[in-house]
Amino acid sequence: MLNLAIQKGKKRWSDQNYYIVKALSTIYLKSNPNPDFTEKDFKMKCEIFDIPNDNTCFISGKPSKGIGDHIYEINGYFKYTKNRGINDKWNLIPVAGEYNKNYKIFKFNMNGINIKKNIGYENLTDNELIFLVSSTNHKYIEMADIYVKLHAWKMYVEQRGAKLFFKETSDMVIIRERFIENYNKIWEQFYVDCKLITN
Repeated sequence: MLNLAIQKGKKRWSDQNYYIVKALSTIYLKSNPNPDFTEKDFKMKCEIFDIPNDNTCFISGKPSKGIGDHIYEINGYFKYTKNRGINDKWNLIPVAGEYNKNYKIFKFNMNGINIKKNIGYENLTDNELIFLVSSTNHKYIEMADIYVKLHAWKMYVEQRGAKLFFKETSDMVIIRERFIENYNKIWEQFYVDCKLITN
């Protein structure tokens, strides 16, 4: 049982990695700063996402707690793109927790073909977007609305010269690798300490 608990603890590395990359994002922004996020930018965000403030979920229109969701995920797209999301206001949008895990995952059937895309890092083709917009399926129309808003914001961010993601430097990779090595050592020492008090 102790062994199993420790193995599970080691697997929680991904939680730690999230906060490490957020910190590395701050370091990246010091030498590669995004433009200041101004009141004008905030108003444009509200206009694009059709919300009165940043405490309103842009999908449901209902009040949303928390800091928001990263458009380009901190770690979630790394294995596909080799990039990590930046933790700042350019990359955050208000989304209620119930939508947080799946609103960027699009699954639909177009002309008998099943399509799955993650619009956090993948674009729809023109034909796919036209199909969703012109559909009579409510969920497909909602997908199109979400995509158009996210795409418009990404275009605005690019026009303002800001970035939603960054590529780690070799030094950053070393920092993360060293952290996981030390993290595993802590758990190994914890196992030794627990064995001492149970014997």
